Amino acid sequence: MFAPVRSYAITVIALFNAIALPLNAETLASAEVSQQEFSHERLFDGVVEAINQTTVSAQTAGRVIEINFDIDDAVEKDDVLIKISDSEQSASATQAAGTVSRARAQLTLAKNNFERFEKLYTSQTISKSQLDDARSALDSANAGLRTARAARDNAQKQVDYTVVRAPYSGIVTDRSVELGETVAPGQALMSGLSLTQLRIRTDVPNRFAQNINTEQGVDIVLDTNPPIRVHSANITVFPFANKQSNSVTIRVGIPDNTPNVYPGMLSKIAFQTDNTSSIAIPESAVITRSEIIGVYILAENNIYLRRISVGNTYADESQTTMIEVLSGLKVGEQVANDPIAAVKQLIAQKRAAQSTH
Repeated sequence: MFAPVRSYAITVIALFNAIALPLNAETLASAEVSQQEFSHERLFDGVVEAINQTTVSAQTAGRVIEINFDIDDAVEKDDVLIKISDSEQSASATQAAGTVSRARAQLTLAKNNFERFEKLYTSQTISKSQLDDARSALDSANAGLRTARAARDNAQKQVDYTVVRAPYSGIVTDRSVELGETVAPGQALMSGLSLTQLRIRTDVPNRFAQNINTEQGVDIVLDTNPPIRVHSANITVFPFANKQSNSVTIRVGIPDNTPNVYPGMLSKIAFQTDNTSSIAIPESAVITRSEIIGVYILAENNIYLRRISVGNTYADESQTTMIEVLSGLKVGEQVANDPIAAVKQLIAQKRAAQSTH
């Protein structure tokens, strides 16, 4: 099985009008034309998007007193983006802290009373109902302290909400408030995205999506200069098709540290679709001149130049570049691995033949 690589381009000055001549073909390196199994691919357009993109909203009411970042600014995780006035929140937090102190004191009093009533009941000085009342008062004091602590924690959260921090490192893409503006809970404040985790989203027609082999991963072709091709095994195929377009959405994660990639840029995803068996020869055996493509055939100590038609270019397991031959060759034939050496032998033979006449 071969994985696709870029198409070849070899230009060698060759004697395309040469006829078959008896030469020392045994001195030329050759390759046997063989039947190979190729894995075909199909390219689909996609767009790069950020995995983490967020709009930060206000979680408490107040007036904006500080804005530290603007659109296109880079931020680090936990950087303070915006500060909101906290006078009301701080007052509520102080009041809630006082309520906790009072509840704690009431609990201490209820606990002491219960312990005293428990001793009196043991000595049969008080009735069972009086001890039950003391126990009920202790339970109520415990519940009151828990309620007071919850109110204090909530009040403290309101204070914390007045400082809006970045949830992750990235860049600011939008700012929705101005300095001095009053905001309410749920109001959008600032939007941003992370550049460290990116992916590509594409829509694939359902008839092709069924034949995509996601287990061996896919190649991503980024629209850069020159184009960057990277491999990814992080593939998510949506388990449903769009009714209007009859297509399936596929998301592919871009490997970390891939250079020159950013959200919004165009790209292509190369999916392996099906396998076919075709004739293949090493790329080094092929020569081109203008629009003519050919190879030198070695047979019975003779060298023949033959025109061929080629298809895709692949790399085998040893990373040797192989070219699919559509017509012009048969399995088992020998081709010159070095066309330049074959041309030199042809030239030398023609000169030798001319000198003898």
